Amino acid sequence: MNMDAAGETIGEVYDPVLAWDLGHNLAVGDLDRTSQLADEVRRADRFRARPLVCSPVADLRSYSRLVGAIVAERSPLGTSLELADYGTWLRERPRLLAPGTPLWASIQTQLDPLLLEQQSLFTGKDQRRAGVEPEQIRMLVFQALAAGARGFSFRSSSPLDYQDQATRTRAKALESLNLELEIIEPFVAAGQLSAISVSGNRELTAAVLQTENARLLIPIWCGAGAQFVPGQSAGNEISFTVPGVPASHEPYELTPAGLNAIRKQRVTGGTRVTLDEFGVTSLILLTGDPRVLSAITTGIQRSRAQAAKLSVDLALEKLSLVDQIDRTLTVNAQAVTSAEDWRVVSRRIIEQAELRLVAQDYKTAYILAHRSTRALRLIERSHWEAAVAKLGTPASSPLAVGFATLPEHWRMVETLNGVQPGRNQLNGGNFENLDALVSGGWEHIQHAENGVKTVVELAPQAARSGKLGLRLRATAADPKSPPAMIESPPVWI
Repeated sequence: MNMDAAGETIGEVYDPVLAWDLGHNLAVGDLDRTSQLADEVRRADRFRARPLVCSPVADLRSYSRLVGAIVAERSPLGTSLELADYGTWLRERPRLLAPGTPLWASIQTQLDPLLLEQQSLFTGKDQRRAGVEPEQIRMLVFQALAAGARGFSFRSSSPLDYQDQATRTRAKALESLNLELEIIEPFVAAGQLSAISVSGNRELTAAVLQTENARLLIPIWCGAGAQFVPGQSAGNEISFTVPGVPASHEPYELTPAGLNAIRKQRVTGGTRVTLDEFGVTSLILLTGDPRVLSAITTGIQRSRAQAAKLSVDLALEKLSLVDQIDRTLTVNAQAVTSAEDWRVVSRRIIEQAELRLVAQDYKTAYILAHRSTRALRLIERSHWEAAVAKLGTPASSPLAVGFATLPEHWRMVETLNGVQPGRNQLNGGNFENLDALVSGGWEHIQHAENGVKTVVELAPQAARSGKLGLRLRATAADPKSPPAMIESPPVWI
């Protein structure tokens, strides 16, 4: 910082900064300190007045009065939190903020650093640069779009300029997503969340962002376990019913490489739009305004060549990774019967996409590249399901929370099969003795929530082995009038 007559000011070295982050995991006790910090930053940045943001876990309404935007931060990938439940959690956040406060979403692009450290210790390899599936990042972004998020913060624990395969894939996936976000920026910045549309598939959800002259339908296919390894998440003849669409509006599937007109039908409850094929996520534009179409088309013209190339590159890198891991698992674990056929199908489609890319048919190249990954997801999911079949939860093995580490998971299983279990190294970890828990440093933490009562106990009903187990309960103080939502976990250990 530089000093002037009025005190400290933020110097030119910080000109590239877009916003000031006041902290993460902020609790009730951090509110006064954060308020003071906000005042200091505003005084020092008075010539630029860049927005302040923060990521609280409690008392969101008070924090939202201090800053320009609240960042919703949660890391579901590699955990037991289903992506559909993550979407529900995101949609609840704006109701906890002061009216008018924008919500930003922090998007996970890698597994939690502690989990990556565990993987490194188990495998003897440096896993810190490892990424997650590009499809998973897409699902997180689209869940945030469907929750009405106004901004995105892509979170990385390692730089994006390394040249290993995992980092290259992560960087390209983020570049591709940003091309899409740039095209739909008017909806992200000013669109109102107007409806949740319906389909005939419980794994399919969709939301609608509405501007004055257009609507953007955001469908997402979130199957169980997608936070570990997504399934194929694709189908043909997928329909959604969107309420309140004017008869003059026409539907188009929107990609950064082109617009595709799709079918519509007026039905009871709204307008039904149908995609001939759908995979993981999509964007459907509904409008009758030529100015909207012109603006979208102009954006696509700028991005289509790069978007098509990125999609083909990502498909090739996914094919390479799946081919390598599948062959390793076939030798060392168990084979997936149809894997070779699925690889052949994927490779053939990618070759077609490459030809369309050379011919500058960017829209077709983009569609084919995305289509090629569906067969590869079948291979990934089949191997993952075989690996976790005997686990109580996939999260119980740090090496079974994703596809790329499954060979190491099977090697760990083989090693463990040949050893005798020793004494539990986690002090008090069998949850049989309260004194052992207290002396071992275990803490019972409560966050008071109006209308909620909590209980933590060692109970026979929770026993997995031995006589007792740990049970945590949160219930409505008045069962006839339970709280509509809970801001943060009311009790934890």
